Amino acid sequence: MGPKLLHQSIRLISRMEKMLRIQREKLIFKKRVQVDYRPKSDDIFLVSYPKSGTTWVQHILYQLLHEGAIDYKHISEVSPFFDVPYPQQHFEEVPSPRILKSHLPYGSMPKADLKIIYVFRNVEDVLLSYYHHYQSLHGFKGSLEQFLSLYERQGVYSGYWGLHVHDWLKNKKGKRVHFVRYEALVQDFDNELIRLAHFLEVGLRPDIADKIKEQSSFDFMKLHEEKFDYQYELQKKRARAVPGHHIRKGKIGEGQEQLSSAEHPHVQKERQALRELMDRACPLQLPER
Repeated sequence: MGPKLLHQSIRLISRMEKMLRIQREKLIFKKRVQVDYRPKSDDIFLVSYPKSGTTWVQHILYQLLHEGAIDYKHISEVSPFFDVPYPQQHFEEVPSPRILKSHLPYGSMPKADLKIIYVFRNVEDVLLSYYHHYQSLHGFKGSLEQFLSLYERQGVYSGYWGLHVHDWLKNKKGKRVHFVRYEALVQDFDNELIRLAHFLEVGLRPDIADKIKEQSSFDFMKLHEEKFDYQYELQKKRARAVPGHHIRKGKIGEGQEQLSSAEHPHVQKERQALRELMDRACPLQLPER
């Protein structure tokens, strides 16, 4: 077999693997939405593209609904990951109101009229965090450049950030969606907490707000990381995951420092295409210099 034919064969195999992966994900989504899940009127879906601050908001939501309590051993016990069928986790066993974490694309969501909170974050920071996630959870050995190349070939779970975020921000079907911008939550936590409480229709006393703010800080969550990265322990042998790496830094702008837009025009195009939609959904007040 000549080099040209070999190259074509490798490309064909790669395309077939991608198609099989996408088909497998669709089947998982379909089973979860149509078979396993029985919606309740007070269910809350927390949706995002991976590594957008989902666990942080998950933790905040539970506290808002339980007056600042964090009475769980691990967050997945009270707020399960909707997309993956863990045999030991059954939705019916989770007390209401249920917070269901998900990375589902817009078109795959259950058709029930539910409250949805969608979290979005700067694409460069997402991809940098996703790179470290792939290293820890999937044993990825490549460089950041190699990971970005994999991403640009749609070789990562959830596909393109831009497509996922675009469809949710457009919200063509008029779902009940409250948008949370990661950067806004970092810069003005108090106001974003009030907005979340209003959407959830729960009271928020000043002392509870202060308690939630303290218990949602990076230092507090890092200190109690066993409450948030237990899935890494479950998959440690299979996926070579490293405990204690789920909460990494949570900083704004680190991705832009390490990702050169000139070297990654696809990422740059995604960011530019969604800038207006992101600002419309949740304006970001930049700090004065």
